[in-house]
Amino acid sequence: MAWLGDQVPRRKAARAAKGPSPAGRDISGLVVAVFKKLLYNDEEQIRPVIVYGLAALAIGVGGYFVYARWAGTDRPVEVSLLCATAGCGYSDERQLQIGEPIPGICPTCKQASVYPAFRCPKCRTANVLNEDRGIKGRTKCSKCGAELHYGG
Repeated sequence: MAWLGDQVPRRKAARAAKGPSPAGRDISGLVVAVFKKLLYNDEEQIRPVIVYGLAALAIGVGGYFVYARWAGTDRPVEVSLLCATAGCGYSDERQLQIGEPIPGICPTCKQASVYPAFRCPKCRTANVLNEDRGIKGRTKCSKCGAELHYGG
């Protein structure tokens, strides 16, 4: 049995020196033949379907990048701000800054009662939600009475 252990490394070295087996060469040739058959027609020209498909893919990818650039959300969004103090009536529409505290200080009544407002889906009136003010219960639009909540 000792001679068997000596023979195994020699056999592996001999196989490695010969290169891939005939079966391996046949498989690689078969793969190349299949791809040639898929990509080329009988006149050895690239199939029109492949050309048109690649052109459509290029136009689609280019269109996506143009759309992403033009409709990008990297622009700051303006927000309606309302003072929730009764009788104050302060409102503003501006961009919130990073780290700006909510509720903000109202410049009119000097109270910490300026909240981002949400527009009513029916009449588009700006309203401060009860959840933002710490009040329990559902928020109703101040103009039309529709029920308001986060997400629409």
